[in-house]
Amino acid sequence: MRLRTACPAPSGAWTVELRSHTDGLALVCRQCPHAGRRVAAATARSAALAHLARHARGDLRPSHLRTCQCRERGCRWHPRHRGCNGPIRFLLTCEHGGRIWRLADTCTACAAATDRAAVVPDTTLAPPPRAASPRRRRRPREPDEKTRVRNMLSYLAATLPGDTSPSARLLALQCALRVDDSLHIRLSRGTLRSLRIDAPEPWRDLERVHWLRTSPPSTRGKIIAELFDSGLLGQAPARPDRRRAADWALRAGRPSKAAQAGGCSN
Repeated sequence: MRLRTACPAPSGAWTVELRSHTDGLALVCRQCPHAGRRVAAATARSAALAHLARHARGDLRPSHLRTCQCRERGCRWHPRHRGCNGPIRFLLTCEHGGRIWRLADTCTACAAATDRAAVVPDTTLAPPPRAASPRRRRRPREPDEKTRVRNMLSYLAATLPGDTSPSARLLALQCALRVDDSLHIRLSRGTLRSLRIDAPEPWRDLERVHWLRTSPPSTRGKIIAELFDSGLLGQAPARPDRRRAADWALRAGRPSKAAQAGGCSN
């Protein structure tokens, strides 16, 4: 008698669901054989994204071996369009008000037709690079600062609620690019003033959606906070390059001196 073995779950697409539980929420993965594990409501979104990232890191493939998973399932994740086209990228999708999260290989055409979704750069899910030798002068890694800021904005667009204010998103960008390995951030009030977000409202907006938690003021001139999105630790490359991107975003967000001078002319 020939034994029938279970077929492995198709790779390239992973889905997690946050289900209601008596003690809070349960994270259920459709690709994991074990039962769902309990997660706190404040960190449920971060836990779901981190779980998806672990699946993707364990199945990284060359581009010529990746296929559009949306097409493999009959393109039922979006309205009809002309057909699959373009390079394959990771697409993060949020459904049912944040209850279901999906990460899948998707072509450019299907990604553009999918609502409440954002393209996740492959470098975001790649393992962190090894630290360079201290005797060598470290060179910045690709991509450039502008591309890194754009990728981070795309990630935040998928993970933050849609009603998050622009000032809170600008604050979240600086926090995400400057966070350390323990998910803590220290921002000077001078930096916040230069971006014109030196006010408590943006911090309260991010605390309201459980994205961060501020600490009582202990250092004069600085605000200390703890971030709850553990998926930020997978951002690549190293922290110095992300800080350079944060500085670039800081300069790009400042009003130009020429514009200020023009506004003061008689």
